[in-house]
Amino acid sequence: MQFDPILPESRIRAMRAAGLWGDHLLTDSLDAAVAAQPGATAIVGRNSLTGERASLTYAELAARAERIALEDARALEVDGIIARRRIDPGER
Repeated sequence: MQFDPILPESRIRAMRAAGLWGDHLLTDSLDAAVAAQPGATAIVGRNSLTGERASLTYAELAARAERIALEDARALEVDGIIARRRIDPGER
């Protein structure tokens, strides 16, 4: 099975006309949700090891996304090798 990640322009136009393709990033939508209702539940899941319910609010999800972005920003590439330094939970 072959997958082409590039959509044809006709498909993009059809998706825009249907309101399914915006000119913003996923993080823009997350920022808007955090501003509107930071304490609302954004994600609900179940821990596969313990079976316990897990959830994140929009504010918690945004904080984790920012932490991951900071971690990626601290990655160091030398001669094609990427070294990453883990961020401690309290560190920013």
